[in-house]
Amino acid sequence: MKTIRKLLIYILCATIMFSLTACTDDSDSPDEDTSRFTQEYTYDTQFVSDVKYYYNGSETQKNNIKANERIAAYFDYSELGGIHQKLYDKGVTANQIVDLYKLFEDDLGSIYRIAIKVGTTHYEPLLALSNTITKTAVGEAIKPRLKNPESLQLHSVVMCLKTSNVEKYGSFYGSDIHIYADYSAQNGFGGMNRGYCSVNFSFFTCELSFGQSITSYNMSDYLSQADYVKNIF
Repeated sequence: MKTIRKLLIYILCATIMFSLTACTDDSDSPDEDTSRFTQEYTYDTQFVSDVKYYYNGSETQKNNIKANERIAAYFDYSELGGIHQKLYDKGVTANQIVDLYKLFEDDLGSIYRIAIKVGTTHYEPLLALSNTITKTAVGEAIKPRLKNPESLQLHSVVMCLKTSNVEKYGSFYGSDIHIYADYSAQNGFGGMNRGYCSVNFSFFTCELSFGQSITSYNMSDYLSQADYVKNIF
């Protein structure tokens, strides 16, 4: 009888220990979703506030945002002053806005052409406000055209914008955005020449490529005709 009693006590203790372990494992599970982005937002106001204070670009949070199908509806269209403007006005960076759009939109062109009102004076595309166009990328686009690619010295890169039709159409067209570079590089005789060129940006692949060589006069003319000139670097 004592043996049976001891056996029953052992089984009971083992059962209790197993139950406690199972509870602990469930509560500490790394798969548990505690992000505030998993809630279904009825209005974009709360979503904008949450992005400002909780979104930091981590893969975990991105996945949580993507899992919330209700949020995706806010990104189905990019009307002037829409969700992108509300995010920007709240202090969310242009790079974070681009990342958010990439979760819901396949057409990168629509993302980078989105118009943001900066201050009260002018509009800029997300392309101009984000760090999509880097010095390294521009340099790589120009180097294949040079006699000595490693001699390249980039002095400046500017983006010329036509903003007169933004409010009418709600976003920028590709023809409204032009990129120009001012650089120096070695010629075939070893001397350094100053050069100017246009740089193309693909709104589908996000790649930069060499456009065409221009003169300093052309460069000045393009800058003077633009509605707004943005210094990229």
